[in-house]
Parts: sequence; structure tokens; C-alpha cells
Amino acid sequence: MKYKLKELNQSGAAAMLSVVIFSILITIVVTAYLRNSLIDQTQSLNYDYNSRAYFAADVGIQDALRSLGSTMVDKDDCNTYLPASSGGQIASNLSYTCQLVDISPKTVEFDVGQDKNAMVRILPKSITPGDYKLITRWSIQKNNDLVARSEENWFPSQANWKSSSDKLFHPALRLSLIDLPVNGDLNSSNLHQNVLFLNPISGALGQHTINYPGGVTDQDRVQSSKCYSSTDTSSFNGYACQQILSLNSFDFNNRALYVRSRSLYGSTGVQLALQDGAGNEVELAGSTLQVDVTGKAGSTFKRIKQTYRLNNGVIIDNLPDAAVIGGDGICKHYTITDQASDFKDLGNCF
Repeated sequence: MKYKLKELNQSGAAAMLSVVIFSILITIVVTAYLRNSLIDQTQSLNYDYNSRAYFAADVGIQDALRSLGSTMVDKDDCNTYLPASSGGQIASNLSYTCQLVDISPKTVEFDVGQDKNAMVRILPKSITPGDYKLITRWSIQKNNDLVARSEENWFPSQANWKSSSDKLFHPALRLSLIDLPVNGDLNSSNLHQNVLFLNPISGALGQHTINYPGGVTDQDRVQSSKCYSSTDTSSFNGYACQQILSLNSFDFNNRALYVRSRSLYGSTGVQLALQDGAGNEVELAGSTLQVDVTGKAGSTFKRIKQTYRLNNGVIIDNLPDAAVIGGDGICKHYTITDQASDFKDLGNCF
């Protein structure tokens, strides 16, 4: 008797199962690749649009500055300023909004290096009756390790300008308030200067009064200014330190006020503001301007707001703290020769 075995096609089923598993793996790999590619493409597009929107806004800033440089005092619309040879066509889906130019902001901001000076005139746009207060704020914006001092009123060496835990203190400021006549001759009798040293103290009130036409007494030269640590959530309009000076009886109609800030123990950023009798910050004229432009690329928007100096609105220098001022004129003639040095009267000053 012969038996015939039934043959099963098991090898075909195994092959089909292998194909299914392989297809699933390929699908997973391809899907992951496509997903990563889409993410990378989206990130690249976002970066590209953000960059293009930023540069579009920057173009608006530069156009606004060129417009101001062209003294377009009669311009009363928001149309883009363009040279006469430009067609003004918007290309590559790039554009920017109306440029908002503020020539009388309520604050004057600038950076001053260590042992350097920045001088600015403080002039309210509209002078109102009553006493004003000068607000000085300062701190280093990029350093998160600065702290305030305790109650020390002495100024050590640069190497010792730090706490017991070796954390650096906020820079101190040498503040000079110089006032002189708006009209008339300048001489030593009508030129006044009040000098204060603003000491960054943690527990200070940061307030002082200057009575005009008097001045600051010797015992008031060093002022304890209120300061927070850089890591503290509290701040003064984004700055860690603040000093409020009440300018009692100062006459802005007849006297020009200049503020000269000298940074000690490090570079810092400074913000100056002026408050009226009601405690409101007033608009300031003739020092800086702020330009606000929003750029657009596709559906992405980028806003830029920058501050620029008006002519000599903020003067940066490294001149000495004291200088000779000759009201009626001082002349000096010095010649290097092989003869003995002598003095010659040059008559009226040139």
C-alpha cells in the first residue's frame, strides 16, 4: 500500500508575511522621514520669513531716517518715502507699515562706557508751571549677576567693588547737573553745576531735593539710590537702579539744563525722564527720536522700535570731570622754540 502525503504551501505564507512586515517598516521609515522633512522645511520657512520681515522693517527704519534727513516738514501721510527715481513697487511679498516717528519721547536712553561721559539736554516739550523731578535709571542689561550694596558710602578700588560673596555691584554714577542761561552771555557767574554721586544701595529711598538757584551741599554729594539685584523681578521701567531728584524752583523758560552722566566701576545703560508736578512723565524735545516700524513677509510680521540721537542730542566723551570755562574769554599762546618760553597778550579771544 502506498501513501501520498499532502503538500502544504507554507513557504508562500512566510514570504507574504515577510513582505507585509517589510512594507510596514518601510512605511514607518518613510513617514518619519517625511515628517522630519516637513518640520525642517517649516522651521526653515519660519526663519526665512522672520528674517525677511525683520529686514523689511529695518528698511522702513532707514527710509524714515532718510526722510527726516530730507527735512520733509510738510509730510502728513504714511506713504513710503522714496527717491524720485524709484518706482516704489513692492516686490517679493515684502513690505512695511507706516513709520511712526516720535521726535519728543518721554525718555532719553543711551549707553555709557566705564569712566566715560554722556551729556544730554533735558528740555520739556511744553513747559508748565510747577516743579519738575529728574528721574535717573540705570543698570547693565546683559548681566544677571549684579547686586546692590548695603549701606556703604565710601567708594573702594575697582578690585573691591563687589560683595562678600564676590558678586559685582551695580556701577555707580557721577551725575552733573549743569544749568546756564538760555539767552545772554555765558560767564562763570551765571553758570551753575551740581555734582552728585549715585551710590547703588538696596535699602535706599533714592530721593533727594535740589533747591534752585542754590545747589547741592557737600554732605549731600553722595546719594543712596534705590537698586534691586539683576535677578530680582522688581525693576524701574526695566532698569535695576533709580534716583529721583526734585528740581525745586528750576526755571526751564530761562535756564537750560544739561545732565552729564559718568559711569564708575563698569559700563551701564542709562535712562533719563522728567516728571511734572502731577507725577507724569513729560515729552522731551531736542535730544532723541524713536522710530517704530513693522515689517511684513508673507503672513509673518516683525516690529522694530529703535532710538536715535538727534544731532548732538547725546554727546559721548571721555573728557575729564573738570574743565576750564572762560566767560569773558581765556587765551593762551604757547610756542616751542629754542628760546625761553614767554606769554603774549593776544587781545580779544578768537
